[in-house]
Amino acid sequence: FSHSGKGEREHVPVLLDECLEALNIRPGLTYVDATVGAGGHLEAIRNRMGPTGKLVGFDKDKASLDKVAARLP
Repeated sequence: FSHSGKGEREHVPVLLDECLEALNIRPGLTYVDATVGAGGHLEAIRNRMGPTGKLVGFDKDKASLDKVAARLP
């Protein structure tokens, strides 16, 4: 985590570039994030796959899923 300057902590996804490179994300495919957490990887995948892909996210913490769903409609 890092500080956003507003007294809040901002999530910094770990090894994001390496994950995105390994996934070789392409439009029109389906991707699964089985540990959504704060949504950093999920958001980056969504941004790369474009509107024709499908993204499914899972997490055992419903509060995390609710926060990410509100942030990334």
